[in-house]
Amino acid sequence: RAPTSGTMSACGSGKSSKGGGSKSRSKGGKGDALHKKVSLQTSKEHLTTLRQALRDELGHDRDVVSGFGAFTKYDRNDLALDIHFRTGSTITDDELEWAYELVSSNLGPLGHKWKPQALMDNLCDPSSRYALVTERTASAAAAEKKPASKSKGKKK
Repeated sequence: RAPTSGTMSACGSGKSSKGGGSKSRSKGGKGDALHKKVSLQTSKEHLTTLRQALRDELGHDRDVVSGFGAFTKYDRNDLALDIHFRTGSTITDDELEWAYELVSSNLGPLGHKWKPQALMDNLCDPSSRYALVTERTASAAAAEKKPASKSKGKKK
């Protein structure tokens, strides 16, 4: 379950070195295999379109779900969920810790090995994008469904 805290992340505050790319070695199979990140070639037209989708006119990260307000809430099948957009720069400490544990618990048993700092660096990278689905508390969900009561003045 994703956290809902509003505090900003420790990315860049010593928990993450914000280092560059890295190489990793696989421990499976018949010896070490070197994995190297390869840059993909993208046309300038596609790159411009992608940048406009992810950044505003001033170059700041664009909240890519803000234009889809009706789709950022899910209230069906006894579930009350919200969808939030985060980047490596805007993810909160609680969300970062949750994401780290999620990756570790799901990929660790499959044999994926990484240094904790390298994983944290990847999660905190400013180019990282996240769509986080969180469960709304029962009181918040009830408050949204309940129409605001209008106070009626008493006649004297």
